[in-house]
Amino acid sequence: MYKKDFPIKKLAFHSVLLYSAHTINVKNMSQDRVIKLVSRGTSAGVGKGHVRYGMKNKKQNPDKIELRKYNPISRSVTVYKESKK
Repeated sequence: MYKKDFPIKKLAFHSVLLYSAHTINVKNMSQDRVIKLVSRGTSAGVGKGHVRYGMKNKKQNPDKIELRKYNPISRSVTVYKESKK
């Protein structure tokens, strides 16, 4: 894991793979494993709504996850929360 990838919730190793929306074609993946992560933004509301896509093993992690990832809109590390696709 990188310094910016500090999970808020403990996850099993290799249970979540994250991809930026512009580097991956989500349509070519197995749709039952793909998750959508939406940024909450900073305290000032900058970068809210930025979207990342990833893959999750739902058998190991059935709950919704929250991750701290770099947000290029706000240029800082923000919380991303799993949401509906």
